[in-house]
Amino acid sequence: MLRQVPNHGVAMPRLTTRRLTIFLAAVSISAFCLITFLTTGVPSAPSLSKPERKTTTEPRVAESITQSAQRPIAAPVKPPPRQADDAYGKSSWLADPQALSKVFSNEVTLDGDRALLPNLQTRQPIYCYYDALDKIHAAGNDTDTELLLMWRRAWWARGFRPLILGPDEAKSNTLYAKLDSMQVSAELKGDLLRWLAWDTMDGGLLSQPILFPMGTDYNFLPALRRGEYNSLSRAGNLSSALFWGSREQVHAAVRKAMDSTSFGSATSLLDILDADTVVEQVTPPVLAYYNATTMAKKYPKLVLDKNKEKFGSLRNELINAHLQSSWQNSYFMGIDIVKPFPDHMTAMVRNATDLANALASCPPTPLAGSCPPNIPKCGPCGATTPLVVRTPKTFMNESSVFTIGMVPHPWTRTVLANFHERLNASIIRESERDGWLYSITEGLLGNHRSRYSQVLQFKKAVSGDTADTRTLWITAEDPFPTELDWHFGFAIPKQIIDNGRSESPVPSDHINDKDRPDLAFGPEARNHDMDKELLILGHAKDIIALPRSTTETRRRASLEAWHMADTEAWRFTRATHDRRTLERKQWEDSSKYTEKQRLISDAGWMAGMNITSGNTRKEAERKAKARD
Repeated sequence: MLRQVPNHGVAMPRLTTRRLTIFLAAVSISAFCLITFLTTGVPSAPSLSKPERKTTTEPRVAESITQSAQRPIAAPVKPPPRQADDAYGKSSWLADPQALSKVFSNEVTLDGDRALLPNLQTRQPIYCYYDALDKIHAAGNDTDTELLLMWRRAWWARGFRPLILGPDEAKSNTLYAKLDSMQVSAELKGDLLRWLAWDTMDGGLLSQPILFPMGTDYNFLPALRRGEYNSLSRAGNLSSALFWGSREQVHAAVRKAMDSTSFGSATSLLDILDADTVVEQVTPPVLAYYNATTMAKKYPKLVLDKNKEKFGSLRNELINAHLQSSWQNSYFMGIDIVKPFPDHMTAMVRNATDLANALASCPPTPLAGSCPPNIPKCGPCGATTPLVVRTPKTFMNESSVFTIGMVPHPWTRTVLANFHERLNASIIRESERDGWLYSITEGLLGNHRSRYSQVLQFKKAVSGDTADTRTLWITAEDPFPTELDWHFGFAIPKQIIDNGRSESPVPSDHINDKDRPDLAFGPEARNHDMDKELLILGHAKDIIALPRSTTETRRRASLEAWHMADTEAWRFTRATHDRRTLERKQWEDSSKYTEKQRLISDAGWMAGMNITSGNTRKEAERKAKARD
């Protein structure tokens, strides 16, 4: 039945309860279907959906790098255990193969005073045989004592562990009784004793005590330091000057020689063995051999009859001069004393300056202008422009430049920069954060670099693969080292000439240019208010050495926290130097030393020892003429 509308509109059906229920159900079903259809076309959110398993075999490099960078590094729960020989002087350290990739040591050691250092490289042993009663090779005076010291010092500086063998080691070999009953020449017996002594060791290198490493070398000696000996070998063109091999290889060669029955006119083990038993290796010119043939051919003045009594001392003086001149030729571009802040830092680098001047000077020599036997075309000291001593603001890591760095504690650098003994909170806040390390690494990394990269680059400069040969880093507050002769491999001159001018008979075209004094002397360091600088530096050393808690030590801790990178560089340098000192001390204690050898060893160059004298080159030439 239709409902009548008062006005003349359209008639509408009546909406009953049943119809309303059907209508609402239809709308609900339509809405559900629509929503379901639309959501199937929208991708799932990564954070809510279950990750899909991928079966691809391609490496996900970018994903792994991102995940490793975002993954937090779990800090150690407790400090790492102490290691053997992990402390010396004022330093303690933890040896770790990943040390050069860690920015701050305390993240691993959990100790602000314990540095994280790379593992100490194993020094391969190099032996020489010496018999003081040998009438053929031993000298009739005490010059052999100094020669053996020079031999040990030169090979130690090249990364080896030099040791001296003698008759006691040869007699401990089970084959010695057989040798004692053999009828052989005295020269052959002496060489066999040398091999018998080496046979009791654990392989390595066997050298003559008159063989010295000289010159620049990037391949030959580093390969020998790794201790990987494929066969028993010897250095080519040097007769029996240098052998290397494993223990098994040495033992097989010695047994083969002792079992031989045909000695004939043999004078050495090489004359007995087959040619293929000892492989002759091509050797670059990095070894200087001062045997009788070389001395007579290249340095005939020293073997004259009137020099017979003094031959040993003259030879030693010549070898030491050649060691230093070959070092100077390796760093022909000069010596850098890194000085990032030139103002008021003269006292801090004074010892480094004295050392650089001594290294650049000409050592005493009986034959001025002579060259090592393996470097016939060298640049003799005094015949060319002397080494330039510079004070750059940054470290450049040049292979032809030797760098000396005095690393200051942040307290020392700040008080010297402010030219005042005391510090307050405002000075600490206003000081440039890690300014020393920033300036040092500017030449390597440029202006845009993080503190992390600065610290890592500096650690590589101090303790990397080539650090010992190109650089010397010392903390400014500790006593200057007294055993630097062992770092360089020769006796550093205690007297230096008063100028860099060459004297006749050096060719005139090699004499220094008088119009270019900067070539001879380099830039002079500032010397303002030296007395006050020394006073401030001495007070800074006292503050840094304070163990108890005082107002100054609390401010020192605040300064270290503000300059975290500079403090890490300082602690790393100190620990590296102390560990190097401990290593040599332990080696010396285990070596065979006479009292005289020990006295000679301790009589090296020390800071403040440079004595400016007359032209020692001219004096040496005068002595040489007198001998002639």
